[in-house]
Amino acid sequence: MLAISIYYQFEYKLDIMKVVYMLAIHELEEIEIGDLAFFEITKKEKLIKGKEAINYILKDFLGKEEITSLLDEYNEKVTKEAVFAYHCDKLECDIQMKLYDQEGCFDLNNQPNNPIINDYNVRKVLDSEKSISNAWIEFDRNKYEDDKNFIEIIEYLKENII
Repeated sequence: MLAISIYYQFEYKLDIMKVVYMLAIHELEEIEIGDLAFFEITKKEKLIKGKEAINYILKDFLGKEEITSLLDEYNEKVTKEAVFAYHCDKLECDIQMKLYDQEGCFDLNNQPNNPIINDYNVRKVLDSEKSISNAWIEFDRNKYEDDKNFIEIIEYLKENII
């Protein structure tokens, strides 16, 4: 729904149904492997696990090739639909983080497996922001830099209660 809303709000010129399929397939793989954070697994390992998960879930499914092809397109982020879908997936995570923060459900000190917290650049962002969710959103900013609409959305997200 987030992708559809942004698509219509900003009048994107892309195949929204393809985007919806990509997002659904991406979520399908996460049913099997979980929604792993960047500090829990390398990007390459996550791609391999995701592909294995989709192959396992769809082993006898008609249309498996088309579905796995859409997942590959999403992961490669070379089409405008794949980039838009990726942005929507990241934005959903940023929105969730904002909600968790507002509800007091997130404790940065309770992440013993998160080695990234002590990274200089991460500490710099954390120290410069009003809240952990704003720091998280700011840390993700570079993922949206090629789309001013998503930058506008995250700026709104940072400055407002949702």
